[in-house]
Amino acid sequence: MLSTTVSGAFRIGIQLSAPFLAFGLLFNLGLGVLSRLMPQMQVFFVGMPLSILLGFLILVLVVGAMMMTFLDYVEGVLHILAPNT
Repeated sequence: MLSTTVSGAFRIGIQLSAPFLAFGLLFNLGLGVLSRLMPQMQVFFVGMPLSILLGFLILVLVVGAMMMTFLDYVEGVLHILAPNT
């Protein structure tokens, strides 16, 4: 039961962080291409604040869905650990 709970927690953690992982991968890939196309531009100084801002924007947009997913998972785990008798 312990390994099932831990693997489920890892799965739900990856699911909750998926929008941020995808955004980070695509954004940094885009910054790498931009760095190759315009080497004179300081990509880090432009990219970091933009990355933080867009990360917060994604958080605001998906926080409701993330919390519902998390609460559904916690409810399922609590039903397994403490079933109603």
